[in-house]
Amino acid sequence: VNTMRRQRGQLKSLAECLAGNGEVCDIVDQATALNDRILEIEKGIFIPELREGWAGRLNQGTDPLRRLSALPSVVGLGEFPPTEQSYAVYEKLSGQISGRMREFDTLCQGEIAAFNRLLGEKGIAFVG
Repeated sequence: VNTMRRQRGQLKSLAECLAGNGEVCDIVDQATALNDRILEIEKGIFIPELREGWAGRLNQGTDPLRRLSALPSVVGLGEFPPTEQSYAVYEKLSGQISGRMREFDTLCQGEIAAFNRLLGEKGIAFVG
């Protein structure tokens, strides 16, 4: 999630810096589109821009990462092994998160790598 947020920040800054330059409007459009794609992947793992104590937090639901991080407290409640339901919840949530991470890795190795090559051709710093 930190890598996603860092890359989104870089893409947003790049788009803002190049916004007035008509020669590179295609780069601005691509940066904005990649930022949106990364944001959608992040939303499947963790609620972006979520702050502790934020009133709108209840309206956002609970993201898979937060539910997964709460699981150890449930498992540790007694002197017995985790239940089958605990294992099932773990498998489901970790599978959701892993799927999103694979999606992000594919995006990084494909479209972001191609975008970085385009930036290199134009003499602009890479995103990474």
